[in-house]
Amino acid sequence: MRKISFLVLALLVAGLLCGCVAAGGGPETSGSGATQGGGTTQGSTPPSGGTTEASEPTVPPAHEKRDAIPFAEGQLYAAAYLGYQEAEDFDYYAEKYLDTPDIPTYTVSDGDLYLVIPRYDGMTMSLYVNDVETSQSSLRGEVADVGPFIVRCNVSDVFSDATIALTYNGDRAEFTPFISLENGEPQLGERGLDITKAGDTPSAGEADLVGEYTDAASGTPGLEIAANGDGTYTVQISIVHLAQFTDGTARPEGEGLAFTATDPDGNPIAGTVTLSGATATVTFTDSTWDYLPNGERFTYEKASDTPNLWEVG
Repeated sequence: MRKISFLVLALLVAGLLCGCVAAGGGPETSGSGATQGGGTTQGSTPPSGGTTEASEPTVPPAHEKRDAIPFAEGQLYAAAYLGYQEAEDFDYYAEKYLDTPDIPTYTVSDGDLYLVIPRYDGMTMSLYVNDVETSQSSLRGEVADVGPFIVRCNVSDVFSDATIALTYNGDRAEFTPFISLENGEPQLGERGLDITKAGDTPSAGEADLVGEYTDAASGTPGLEIAANGDGTYTVQISIVHLAQFTDGTARPEGEGLAFTATDPDGNPIAGTVTLSGATATVTFTDSTWDYLPNGERFTYEKASDTPNLWEVG
Protein backbone atom coordinates (compact mmCIF):
# COMPACT_ATOMS: atom_id res chain seq x y z
CA MET A 1 0.00 0.00 0.00
CA ARG A 2 2.79 2.41 0.84
CA LYS A 3 4.45 1.67 -2.48
CA ILE A 4 1.22 2.44 -4.38
CA SER A 5 0.69 5.71 -2.48
CA PHE A 6 4.29 6.77 -3.16
CA LEU A 7 3.89 5.96 -6.85
CA VAL A 8 0.70 7.99 -7.14
CA LEU A 9 2.29 10.92 -5.35
CA ALA A 10 5.31 10.82 -7.69
CA LEU A 11 3.06 10.80 -10.76
CA LEU A 12 1.11 13.81 -9.46
CA VAL A 13 4.28 15.83 -8.87
CA ALA A 14 5.59 15.03 -12.35
CA GLY A 15 2.35 16.11 -13.91
CA LEU A 16 2.39 19.43 -12.10
CA LEU A 17 5.96 20.13 -13.26
CA CYS A 18 5.07 19.44 -16.91
CA GLY A 19 2.13 21.84 -16.67
CA CYS A 20 4.34 24.65 -15.41
CA VAL A 21 6.81 24.34 -18.28
CA ALA A 22 4.05 24.38 -20.87
CA ALA A 23 2.51 27.53 -19.38
CA GLY A 24 5.85 29.46 -19.28
CA GLY A 25 6.65 29.05 -23.02
CA GLY A 26 10.41 28.98 -22.50
CA PRO A 27 13.08 30.14 -20.14
CA GLU A 28 12.49 33.61 -18.67
CA THR A 29 14.81 36.31 -20.03
CA SER A 30 16.63 38.84 -17.90
CA GLY A 31 14.52 41.70 -19.21
CA SER A 32 16.97 42.57 -21.97
CA GLY A 33 14.82 40.96 -24.62
CA ALA A 34 17.70 38.71 -25.66
CA THR A 35 17.29 34.97 -26.18
CA GLN A 36 19.99 32.40 -25.90
CA GLY A 37 22.06 32.81 -29.02
CA GLY A 38 21.97 36.62 -28.90
CA GLY A 39 18.82 37.35 -30.93
CA THR A 40 15.78 39.32 -29.87
CA THR A 41 12.34 37.96 -29.41
CA GLN A 42 9.65 39.39 -31.64
CA GLY A 43 7.83 42.22 -29.91
CA SER A 44 10.21 42.26 -26.98
CA THR A 45 11.58 45.40 -25.30
CA PRO A 46 14.96 46.42 -26.81
CA PRO A 47 18.02 46.07 -24.61
CA SER A 48 18.94 49.02 -22.42
CA GLY A 49 20.33 51.79 -24.63
CA GLY A 50 18.73 50.41 -27.80
CA THR A 51 16.29 52.23 -30.08
CA THR A 52 13.11 51.26 -31.77
CA GLU A 53 13.01 51.56 -35.55
CA ALA A 54 11.75 55.03 -36.58
CA SER A 55 12.11 57.46 -39.48
CA GLU A 56 15.05 59.88 -39.29
CA PRO A 57 14.12 63.51 -38.44
CA THR A 58 14.45 66.00 -41.28
CA VAL A 59 17.57 68.17 -40.81
CA PRO A 60 17.72 71.39 -42.86
CA PRO A 61 20.87 71.85 -44.96
CA ALA A 62 23.63 73.71 -43.14
CA HIS A 63 24.00 76.23 -45.98
CA GLU A 64 20.57 76.29 -47.53
CA LYS A 65 20.63 79.97 -48.47
CA ARG A 66 24.23 80.00 -49.62
CA ASP A 67 23.65 76.97 -51.81
CA ALA A 68 20.71 78.76 -53.46
CA ILE A 69 22.91 81.64 -54.70
CA PRO A 70 23.07 81.39 -58.52
CA PHE A 71 26.85 81.17 -58.88
CA ALA A 72 28.28 80.83 -62.38
CA GLU A 73 31.09 78.46 -63.25
CA GLY A 74 34.41 79.71 -61.91
CA GLN A 75 32.94 82.12 -59.36
CA LEU A 76 34.29 81.65 -55.83
CA TYR A 77 32.26 84.18 -53.89
CA ALA A 78 29.30 86.54 -53.89
CA ALA A 79 29.65 90.13 -52.73
CA ALA A 80 27.56 93.24 -52.20
CA TYR A 81 28.11 96.91 -51.44
CA LEU A 82 26.30 97.69 -48.17
CA GLY A 83 26.90 101.42 -47.78
CA TYR A 84 29.29 104.06 -46.55
CA GLN A 85 30.17 103.77 -42.82
CA GLU A 86 26.78 102.17 -42.09
CA ALA A 87 25.29 99.00 -43.57
CA GLU A 88 22.10 99.73 -45.49
CA ASP A 89 19.39 97.06 -45.86
CA PHE A 90 21.47 94.43 -44.05
CA ASP A 91 18.26 92.68 -43.02
CA TYR A 92 17.50 92.17 -46.71
CA TYR A 93 20.82 90.41 -47.30
CA ALA A 94 20.53 88.37 -44.10
CA GLU A 95 17.07 87.17 -45.04
CA LYS A 96 17.97 86.28 -48.60
CA TYR A 97 21.58 85.09 -48.49
CA LEU A 98 22.77 84.37 -44.94
CA ASP A 99 22.06 81.21 -42.97
CA THR A 100 22.87 83.21 -39.83
CA PRO A 101 22.97 87.02 -39.47
CA ASP A 102 25.79 86.85 -36.90
CA ILE A 103 28.84 87.36 -39.09
CA PRO A 104 32.19 89.09 -38.35
CA THR A 105 33.32 92.48 -39.61
CA TYR A 106 36.98 93.08 -40.51
CA THR A 107 37.93 96.78 -40.47
CA VAL A 108 40.73 98.29 -42.51
CA SER A 109 39.41 101.87 -42.43
CA ASP A 110 36.15 103.61 -41.56
CA GLY A 111 34.70 103.76 -45.06
CA ASP A 112 32.60 101.52 -47.30
CA LEU A 113 31.15 98.21 -46.15
CA TYR A 114 31.13 95.11 -48.35
CA LEU A 115 29.45 91.77 -47.70
CA VAL A 116 31.40 88.73 -48.92
CA ILE A 117 29.96 85.20 -49.06
CA PRO A 118 32.48 82.44 -49.87
CA ARG A 119 31.02 79.79 -52.16
CA TYR A 120 32.39 76.63 -50.53
CA ASP A 121 33.20 75.20 -47.12
CA GLY A 122 36.89 75.00 -46.34
CA MET A 123 37.92 78.23 -48.06
CA THR A 124 40.67 80.45 -46.65
CA MET A 125 40.38 84.25 -46.60
CA SER A 126 43.46 86.49 -46.62
CA LEU A 127 43.02 90.21 -45.93
CA TYR A 128 45.66 92.65 -47.17
CA VAL A 129 46.07 96.35 -46.36
CA ASN A 130 47.22 98.59 -49.21
CA ASP A 131 49.48 101.54 -48.37
CA VAL A 132 48.46 104.79 -50.05
CA GLU A 133 52.03 106.14 -50.15
CA THR A 134 53.89 103.07 -51.39
CA SER A 135 51.02 101.17 -53.05
CA GLN A 136 52.43 98.07 -51.34
CA SER A 137 50.20 95.46 -49.71
CA SER A 138 50.78 93.81 -46.33
CA LEU A 139 48.94 90.81 -44.92
CA ARG A 140 46.60 91.79 -42.09
CA GLY A 141 45.46 88.25 -41.31
CA GLU A 142 44.01 84.98 -42.54
CA VAL A 143 40.89 83.02 -41.62
CA ALA A 144 40.64 79.31 -42.38
CA ASP A 145 37.27 77.70 -43.25
CA VAL A 146 35.85 81.19 -43.53
CA GLY A 147 32.13 81.88 -43.66
CA PRO A 148 30.30 85.06 -44.74
CA PHE A 149 31.86 88.28 -43.47
CA ILE A 150 31.87 92.06 -43.87
CA VAL A 151 34.89 94.18 -44.78
CA ARG A 152 34.98 97.87 -43.84
CA CYS A 153 37.49 99.74 -46.00
CA ASN A 154 38.20 102.60 -48.43
CA VAL A 155 37.83 105.72 -46.31
CA SER A 156 38.98 107.47 -49.49
CA ASP A 157 36.98 107.11 -52.68
CA VAL A 158 40.10 107.57 -54.81
CA PHE A 159 42.25 104.87 -53.17
CA SER A 160 41.30 101.29 -52.34
CA ASP A 161 43.02 100.29 -49.11
CA ALA A 162 41.93 96.64 -48.85
CA THR A 163 42.50 93.53 -50.95
CA ILE A 164 40.70 90.25 -50.26
CA ALA A 165 41.92 86.84 -51.39
CA LEU A 166 39.85 83.65 -51.21
CA THR A 167 41.49 80.26 -51.79
CA TYR A 168 39.83 76.90 -52.38
CA ASN A 169 41.76 73.71 -53.19
CA GLY A 170 44.60 75.75 -54.63
CA ASP A 171 42.31 78.00 -56.68
CA ARG A 172 42.76 81.63 -55.63
CA ALA A 173 40.55 84.63 -56.35
CA GLU A 174 41.79 88.08 -55.36
CA PHE A 175 39.93 91.39 -55.59
CA THR A 176 40.09 94.96 -54.35
CA PRO A 177 36.57 96.30 -53.81
CA PHE A 178 35.83 99.91 -54.72
CA ILE A 179 33.17 102.19 -56.19
CA SER A 180 33.79 103.33 -59.75
CA LEU A 181 34.06 107.10 -60.05
CA GLU A 182 32.88 106.76 -63.66
CA ASN A 183 29.49 105.11 -63.12
CA GLY A 184 29.07 104.73 -59.36
CA GLU A 185 28.93 100.92 -59.59
CA PRO A 186 30.71 98.61 -57.12
CA GLN A 187 33.71 96.78 -58.55
CA LEU A 188 33.85 93.37 -56.88
CA GLY A 189 36.31 91.33 -58.94
CA GLU A 190 36.04 89.04 -61.94
CA ARG A 191 35.61 85.86 -59.88
CA GLY A 192 32.71 87.18 -57.80
CA LEU A 193 28.94 87.40 -58.21
CA ASP A 194 27.61 90.92 -57.56
CA ILE A 195 24.45 90.57 -55.43
CA THR A 196 24.17 94.26 -54.57
CA LYS A 197 20.52 95.19 -54.23
CA ALA A 198 19.28 97.63 -56.85
CA GLY A 199 19.26 101.08 -55.31
CA ASP A 200 21.99 100.29 -52.76
CA THR A 201 24.85 101.42 -54.97
CA PRO A 202 26.05 104.99 -54.52
CA SER A 203 23.90 107.41 -56.43
CA ALA A 204 25.19 109.32 -59.41
CA GLY A 205 25.69 112.22 -57.03
CA GLU A 206 28.63 110.46 -55.42
CA ALA A 207 30.43 109.64 -58.65
CA ASP A 208 29.15 111.53 -61.66
CA LEU A 209 28.69 114.89 -59.96
CA VAL A 210 32.44 115.54 -59.89
CA GLY A 211 33.38 118.12 -62.52
CA GLU A 212 32.80 121.68 -63.76
CA TYR A 213 29.37 123.13 -64.61
CA THR A 214 28.31 126.28 -66.37
CA ASP A 215 25.45 128.52 -65.39
CA ALA A 216 22.43 127.52 -67.48
CA ALA A 217 21.59 131.16 -68.24
CA SER A 218 24.97 132.87 -68.73
CA GLY A 219 27.13 129.94 -69.83
CA THR A 220 29.90 130.93 -67.42
CA PRO A 221 31.39 128.50 -64.88
CA GLY A 222 29.08 128.42 -61.91
CA LEU A 223 29.58 125.12 -60.08
CA GLU A 224 32.74 123.18 -59.26
CA ILE A 225 32.70 119.82 -57.45
CA ALA A 226 35.89 117.98 -56.52
CA ALA A 227 36.47 114.77 -54.54
CA ASN A 228 38.78 115.30 -51.56
CA GLY A 229 39.85 111.68 -51.26
CA ASP A 230 38.44 111.17 -47.77
CA GLY A 231 34.77 110.68 -48.60
CA THR A 232 34.05 114.42 -48.68
CA TYR A 233 33.77 116.86 -51.58
CA THR A 234 34.63 120.50 -52.20
CA VAL A 235 31.71 122.44 -53.63
CA GLN A 236 32.02 125.98 -55.05
CA ILE A 237 28.91 127.80 -56.28
CA SER A 238 28.59 131.03 -58.22
CA ILE A 239 25.20 132.72 -58.60
CA VAL A 240 25.39 135.40 -61.28
CA HIS A 241 25.00 138.94 -59.93
CA LEU A 242 24.30 137.62 -56.42
CA ALA A 243 27.03 135.71 -54.57
CA GLN A 244 29.86 133.20 -54.65
CA PHE A 245 30.32 130.36 -52.17
CA THR A 246 33.90 129.14 -52.36
CA ASP A 247 34.34 127.19 -49.13
CA GLY A 248 31.62 124.57 -49.48
CA THR A 249 32.17 121.03 -48.24
CA ALA A 250 29.81 118.13 -48.93
CA ARG A 251 29.08 114.50 -48.14
CA PRO A 252 26.97 111.94 -50.02
CA GLU A 253 23.32 112.05 -49.04
CA GLY A 254 20.25 110.58 -50.70
CA GLU A 255 20.37 111.19 -54.44
CA GLY A 256 23.38 113.49 -54.39
CA LEU A 257 25.44 115.64 -52.06
CA ALA A 258 24.60 117.70 -48.99
CA PHE A 259 26.83 120.76 -48.60
CA THR A 260 27.55 123.51 -46.10
CA ALA A 261 29.23 126.83 -46.86
CA THR A 262 29.47 130.40 -45.61
CA ASP A 263 27.12 133.12 -46.87
CA PRO A 264 28.21 136.73 -47.61
CA ASP A 265 27.25 137.75 -44.07
CA GLY A 266 29.58 135.12 -42.60
CA ASN A 267 26.83 132.76 -41.48
CA PRO A 268 26.50 129.04 -42.29
CA ILE A 269 24.35 128.12 -45.27
CA ALA A 270 23.43 124.63 -46.43
CA GLY A 271 21.83 122.85 -49.34
CA THR A 272 21.94 119.90 -51.73
CA VAL A 273 23.29 119.14 -55.19
CA THR A 274 21.53 116.55 -57.35
CA LEU A 275 22.16 115.39 -60.90
CA SER A 276 19.74 114.53 -63.67
CA GLY A 277 21.51 113.66 -66.87
CA ALA A 278 24.03 116.47 -67.39
CA THR A 279 22.07 119.00 -65.32
CA ALA A 280 22.98 119.68 -61.71
CA THR A 281 20.47 121.37 -59.42
CA VAL A 282 21.60 123.32 -56.38
CA THR A 283 18.90 123.75 -53.74
CA PHE A 284 19.42 125.88 -50.64
CA THR A 285 17.72 124.24 -47.67
CA ASP A 286 19.03 126.10 -44.61
CA SER A 287 19.68 129.79 -45.23
CA THR A 288 19.50 132.85 -43.01
CA TRP A 289 20.66 135.21 -45.73
CA ASP A 290 17.88 137.57 -46.78
CA TYR A 291 18.70 137.36 -50.50
CA LEU A 292 18.60 133.56 -50.65
CA PRO A 293 15.50 132.04 -49.04
CA ASN A 294 15.13 128.35 -48.31
CA GLY A 295 14.00 126.35 -51.32
CA GLU A 296 15.74 128.56 -53.89
CA ARG A 297 17.10 126.50 -56.79
CA PHE A 298 19.69 127.04 -59.49
CA THR A 299 20.62 124.78 -62.41
CA TYR A 300 23.96 124.19 -64.08
CA GLU A 301 25.05 122.18 -67.13
CA LYS A 302 28.05 119.89 -66.96
CA ALA A 303 30.94 121.11 -69.10
CA SER A 304 33.75 118.82 -67.96
CA ASP A 305 34.44 115.84 -65.70
CA THR A 306 37.44 117.75 -64.36
CA PRO A 307 36.74 120.46 -61.78
CA ASN A 308 38.58 123.79 -61.95
CA LEU A 309 38.43 125.08 -58.40
CA TRP A 310 38.59 128.80 -57.91
CA GLU A 311 41.31 130.30 -55.79
CA VAL A 312 40.06 131.54 -52.47
CA GLY A 313 41.60 134.88 -51.58
